[in-house]
Amino acid sequence: MEKKKIQSLSFRAVFLICKNCKNTYRIKISHHARSSYCSSSCMANDYKQRMKSENNPNYRCAQERSKDCKQCGKPFKNSQQKISYCSRRCYGESRMTRAAFCKVFYCQKCGKVMRKSNNLCKKHRDELEHGKCKTCNGPLLTRKQGKFFCSINCKNKMVYGKLNPNYKDGRKDLKLRIRQLSKPNPRDVFEADGYRCKKCGVLGGRLEADHITPFSSLYEEFMKNNKNISDDEAFLRAKNFRPFFNILNFQTLCRACNMEKFNKFEVQICMDLTQ
Repeated sequence: MEKKKIQSLSFRAVFLICKNCKNTYRIKISHHARSSYCSSSCMANDYKQRMKSENNPNYRCAQERSKDCKQCGKPFKNSQQKISYCSRRCYGESRMTRAAFCKVFYCQKCGKVMRKSNNLCKKHRDELEHGKCKTCNGPLLTRKQGKFFCSINCKNKMVYGKLNPNYKDGRKDLKLRIRQLSKPNPRDVFEADGYRCKKCGVLGGRLEADHITPFSSLYEEFMKNNKNISDDEAFLRAKNFRPFFNILNFQTLCRACNMEKFNKFEVQICMDLTQ
């Protein structure tokens, strides 16, 4: 069987000579056109000898040569033969000067090359004053439109206190002031009702202290008897108006029951307005 295999391989194999070691080796007939080495090590050794220094297509001169930049004239060192400029900036400036359609402009302070016909570059333009701050009269260093303040602190000072367009003598609305004054401690209301909702009887949870008689009706009743007086005087009189501070006018309701009551109150007001 082995003799038959050797005889069959002899008809399908070809003997070639290795380029590196000059030894003969056997290879298939179909591979003889693309084979030159007996092994990968022979191929690597041959490539090392043939691709040395300048024979290598990726070769660059190992020794750095001193050259003079074509744009600025400064000497620089580089191993590549095609490079003639010391930096990208010089290369860009040379392209701008070489272009026939492009004019060259220089900054009056630093001499930087610019494409637009401005007297100063962007850095020195930002340093110029573009107005004065409305608060501290300091210089504005921004060119954006709608900027009147040099910082956020100056802007906050301009809209603080009497300078704010929504300023109302530093006081809140009279109704809101009285409502905040008449609010009791919710724990006192919850303890009086045993921490239980008066409507559904739920114990605990998210409880709220609710007015039995709405605060708006109490406020209307108070203002009927105190007309044509200033807000300060009305606020002082509200401290002595007992219905505002009557703890029996408060009840404990859960969040859901309180919202249902609020919605019904809104519907009732809408029905009264339509009638």
